[in-house]
Amino acid sequence: MSNKVIVLIVGVFILIVAGMFGFAYLKKAEAPVVVTTIDTPAPASDVYAIKRIEGKHFFSKGEHTVVGEITLPTACDLLTATSSVAIDTQSRVLLDFSVINHSTDCAKQPTTARFKVTAHATSSASFTAQFMGKSVELNLTEAAPGETPDQFELYTKG
Repeated sequence: MSNKVIVLIVGVFILIVAGMFGFAYLKKAEAPVVVTTIDTPAPASDVYAIKRIEGKHFFSKGEHTVVGEITLPTACDLLTATSSVAIDTQSRVLLDFSVINHSTDCAKQPTTARFKVTAHATSSASFTAQFMGKSVELNLTEAAPGETPDQFELYTKG
């Protein structure tokens, strides 16, 4: 083979390779851009559809105790409950319920979580509740004489 033929074959080969790269660049430029989104968990207020809390109220020696159960969406949810008493009159008690869940892959299986909250207030104190910072209805049943918070069993009708 002569040098001219070899140069011609190498030149055609270089043109074909350059054409392939040019074609790939043009196709990449006109391809749609795919944006990957990261799923963020729904805000806690959307996950927990708690609008009413049922409980049993005990009063003994200036101490109010409220016990009850709340159904949470997963077994990984940890219920916390605290109380705060109005400083000025000692006649208003706020029960504050919240949930801690640091798990990202917990099965959605409703699980009952029990709570027990105490507060020192007057015997005629009124109670309000909030769940995850939002006001909820609080339905308290008075304990029977002789009943203690440790014997708690909650039976409510729908």
